Amino acid sequence: MHPRTPLLAAVLLLAAGSHAQEPPSAEYYKLEDTQGRAIEAEILSVDDGQVSLRTKAGRTYTLALDKFAEISQKDILRWQDESGGNRQSAGSADWNVETVSESTEKSVYRTRHFEVNCDTLLSANIVSQFTPILEGTYYALRSMPLGFRPEAVEGDRFSVGILEDDRSFRVLAGRIPDSAVGSYNHSNRELLLPIARIGITKSDGAFSVRPVKRNPGLVHETTLLLMQKDIETLPPWLAKGVAEYLAAADYKDKKLVFQDHNKNIARHLQEVYKTSPKAIPVAPFDRLVGLDYPSWTAASEKERQSFTLSALLAIYFLTELDNQGRNLRSYTSALTGGKEAGDALAQALNGRSLDEFSAAMRAALARQGLIIAKG
Repeated sequence: MHPRTPLLAAVLLLAAGSHAQEPPSAEYYKLEDTQGRAIEAEILSVDDGQVSLRTKAGRTYTLALDKFAEISQKDILRWQDESGGNRQSAGSADWNVETVSESTEKSVYRTRHFEVNCDTLLSANIVSQFTPILEGTYYALRSMPLGFRPEAVEGDRFSVGILEDDRSFRVLAGRIPDSAVGSYNHSNRELLLPIARIGITKSDGAFSVRPVKRNPGLVHETTLLLMQKDIETLPPWLAKGVAEYLAAADYKDKKLVFQDHNKNIARHLQEVYKTSPKAIPVAPFDRLVGLDYPSWTAASEKERQSFTLSALLAIYFLTELDNQGRNLRSYTSALTGGKEAGDALAQALNGRSLDEFSAAMRAALARQGLIIAKG
């Protein structure tokens, strides 16, 4: 006989008696405990033997994995493998790199979700030094409360092109900042990376790579690559905000780490943008949401930076500080579902005016030590 589990029993009873509307696009699993009682819930995270769930009523609970029936434990662990487990520490345990072909003119390597095409002969060992960042970004994006998931438009893997010559990269990438690590080419749906910008050097005909640490630029461009299927339906502030939200993460043990993400963002502002987290220059949210890609691109460098910072803070607020991410999920689901921009935005505002939303965001960010500059 199995011991009784009061908390799990309470969850099952509450879920069974509730008919509240669930968040759009949530994926619900029918799970059973060791006594055969069933619940339908969204899995939010699996960490150190603890499973966080959200019922259709919107209630969240954390329960021990071993309290679930064996078949449900398999479903939970399968979800963990596919999603990376949680947004606090998102990454894959599968860092293997497969060598598809190698030559001095072209070499091809594969990881679980990426195909890496090199215009020179590297090695699986060299490639394995930076591909965990790609995989970690994939799992981190999947773990976000978005109404879509990363999906390659063609084939079953995302394409990454590694270029030995930086000049070739500049020709293919077009106008980009000198500090850019790489560039996502939307027309070809490929992420272009010159070897020197990801820490690979060549000496006496042999390649070597510096130990890979946190690389915000690589995470940012990888995120755009991963959103290729839906990026044309997403406004620039959303796409770039999500990319910067992930880029601000810490990187440890080959995983993107989001614990204490307010502190990660503060560091990101200082290191990447040379901006104090106590006086962050941003564009007004009502202007931000009205921008299209041509307007964003045509803006001055200073304006684009303020747009990017505004987008980062808005996504952080919507993801972690506003209604447990449900408003963000509703908004992105509406966009990818074909809703008009204004109707979709109403989902994010959730009954608030733009001014009310901005005030709520400003106050919530201030409580996290992130102060928007006045004016």
